[in-house]
Amino acid sequence: MNIGDLLNIFSYLPFQKLKMCGLVCQKWNRIIQNEMLNRKIDFTFPKIEQKIHSFFGNVDSFPLQSRVSREVIRKTIAKSENLLSINFTGCTRLDEFQIFGSICKYPITETLQELNLSEMQEKITDYGFRNICKFTSLRKLSLATCAMINDFHIELIVNSCENLEDINLDNCFQLTDRSIQSITSKLKSKLKKLSIASCPSITETCLIYLFDNECTSLESLDLSNISVFQIEGEQRNDEKKEDDKKKEQEKENEKEIEKEKENESEEKKVIKSKEKELEKDQEKQQEKEKEKEKENEKENESENEKEKDKDKEKTINNNENSGLESDFNSEDFEMQEYLSQILFQFGQACNKLKTLNLNDHSELNESCLIILISELTELETLYLDGCEVTDNLIKIISETCPKLETLSIQDADISVNSLSYLFESCECLTNLNLNYVDGINDDLFTFLIEQNKNDRAISVLQLTANCVSDYGVKYFIENSCWTNQIRELDLENCLYLSDHTLAFLSQYSPQIQVLSVSCCPITDQGLVFVANNCKKLISLNINDCEKITSKSLDLICSQLIYLKGLSVRNTQMEDSSLQLLSQSNPYITMLALPDCKKITDKGLVYLSNGCKMLQWVDCQNCSQITTKAIQTLSLACDDLQMFNISGIPNLNPLILSKIKSHKFNHFSIELDFWKCIYEDSLDSDDVTDSETDSEN
Repeated sequence: MNIGDLLNIFSYLPFQKLKMCGLVCQKWNRIIQNEMLNRKIDFTFPKIEQKIHSFFGNVDSFPLQSRVSREVIRKTIAKSENLLSINFTGCTRLDEFQIFGSICKYPITETLQELNLSEMQEKITDYGFRNICKFTSLRKLSLATCAMINDFHIELIVNSCENLEDINLDNCFQLTDRSIQSITSKLKSKLKKLSIASCPSITETCLIYLFDNECTSLESLDLSNISVFQIEGEQRNDEKKEDDKKKEQEKENEKEIEKEKENESEEKKVIKSKEKELEKDQEKQQEKEKEKEKENEKENESENEKEKDKDKEKTINNNENSGLESDFNSEDFEMQEYLSQILFQFGQACNKLKTLNLNDHSELNESCLIILISELTELETLYLDGCEVTDNLIKIISETCPKLETLSIQDADISVNSLSYLFESCECLTNLNLNYVDGINDDLFTFLIEQNKNDRAISVLQLTANCVSDYGVKYFIENSCWTNQIRELDLENCLYLSDHTLAFLSQYSPQIQVLSVSCCPITDQGLVFVANNCKKLISLNINDCEKITSKSLDLICSQLIYLKGLSVRNTQMEDSSLQLLSQSNPYITMLALPDCKKITDKGLVYLSNGCKMLQWVDCQNCSQITTKAIQTLSLACDDLQMFNISGIPNLNPLILSKIKSHKFNHFSIELDFWKCIYEDSLDSDDVTDSETDSEN
């Protein structure tokens, strides 16, 4: 292999792995010292690929942490000239003084173009943000999950770094619309990518700043999981409720006053009538009788009048209630019209958008989304999970977005027929997420087959909890010429599938890399087909497939040598399968074994001997595991960052604390970096843990 090919391969490796490769031989060491490799330095922990952990639950809540030290940073940067990119993601062992004290000593402040400080939590404060301003040539800046950043810091950075094109501010809770105003007013047409996901204080005003300041070059925008379009609506609803309560109270007070007046008038009438009766002579009995009759008639008439008054009041109240409802509907319509105007102006100004993420925005109705998407003709990636997606919206997407490659419409309310428009118009569509869409059935595969006319192929298909069956899959595979191009397939919780589906897939789609059949009624026979034919699988999820036994699991662990992620929750996994896994697959990084009751200490010992690259292990509720096996595995795997041992009884908290201290002393990992979950075992022994940690 020539030097050019090696340089290309080494360019994809993070710093720690690159350093290990330099120890192989002198030739590799000289190549790694090449200036081209040292222009981009990645100090982060080796990351798990997205497609590997996409079926492994809440992996993102356990971010992998880097173990790089200040000396390593200083020596590396000293050797690197014309440095262009530095990635410090997850280097929370370092503080801001160590990071910027190391890099600001060297003349890279004018050449550095990319800086990534994501997942630094509270490590970066005012000192660090002010030092970022020194890198005036920055084009890409990522400060995701930097909890201490605020609007003032953003304004400082943007005023100094005028060439910024890509900004990531995900999970920065202190930021408001003022930050977006600073970014857009300063960068304007230079801004190409902006991500503000999970920023709760940002509202729809950010879109106004984007089109007012003419950010016409914007290509990617992430607004997922934020309160945009929602805060002002909630405030308006609260104001409406308060106004309605005030009006009701005023009406009740008026009614009470009217009733009091009526009672007073009636009492006066009765008193006057009695006085007249006393004044008249007793001799005129007939007249008295006539008067009594007249009084009775008057009383009847008064009762009738009261009933009429009550009827009038009811009609008045009904009219008032209908008026309130109409007022509410009119105000709601005004709010939707206001949002529509904002989205229309934003779509016209930023019509070059290629990526748009609007996940979890249920407040955007169909008309708002149609108005927005109708202006974005260059879209290639669109996420609308949890939005009001209908058949009409799918037609609009198919008509206006011919370049669409990725579409995610999880929880949408659509029918299969509407997807035919999508497949006919979007010739580049390769990634489709239809999870939890009730209207999806076997007819979907007939529309997919029609794609063969345009030589297109879906490589990623997600169909969680849909009504697809073996018949649909068989028809699709027998009549489609591109089934071998499927790379990722999610059939989780599809209850009408059986082993026949796995047989068809393994025969006609042997190139598949990611497969999930969790909660499906499959047996050992189906897994045998997968193990024998799908040799390139790198991620497999068979959670809660209770009919699977150790026979097929042994084949999976021994035959699939490229597996990097395996999830077998609540199956009959045994120690023998883990032994085969450790012998045939030393590169596995993620392993989920919760509720596998047959796994014992032997299984973890096998893993510690063969699978030393494990980063994420879940042994929740594996009741036969003891503290010794946990200690053996955690100390044998240098890269281990998350070890879930919750629900395991009789663990020794003292040994667990020694494990943490041992990891800290030998591998330079602070206690907070190693995510070891033991909920019940340490509740009563927190004091002893802290004492042992301090002694170590």
